[in-house]
Amino acid sequence: MNATSLFLPSPPPAPDARVSVLVFWRCFAADEFTAERRTRVEAFVVRAAIADPRWRLAASGDAAAAIGIALSRYSRFPDVAFDVAATAVLLCALRGDPAARVVLAAMTRNHRVSERIAASWCASPLINGRGEG
Repeated sequence: MNATSLFLPSPPPAPDARVSVLVFWRCFAADEFTAERRTRVEAFVVRAAIADPRWRLAASGDAAAAIGIALSRYSRFPDVAFDVAATAVLLCALRGDPAARVVLAAMTRNHRVSERIAASWCASPLINGRGEG
């Protein structure tokens, strides 16, 4: 290390470090979920808690419970509990649940988040009938 390198600014944090996992569902398209992002989503959902009797099921990957919670809070967007539930839906979608993918696409489309992001969940092989996943 030379003397001039001591004064160089440190590199900026990686983009994911600045983006809360709570908004991943509305920031990244289906094909943009790296292993690191998936790990962050799963770690968050496992540790999160919201006041809903279905949460334990949702946090364990039950897509119906996660979708039910998200839809029950849907009209309150933006709302932290809604984002937590949407993140649980995201986790189910990342694990390949077709209903979670459809709901995620609808949520992003209806909240005018991004048509590109919404379309990415609909373009999933699990949605288009090829049966891949």
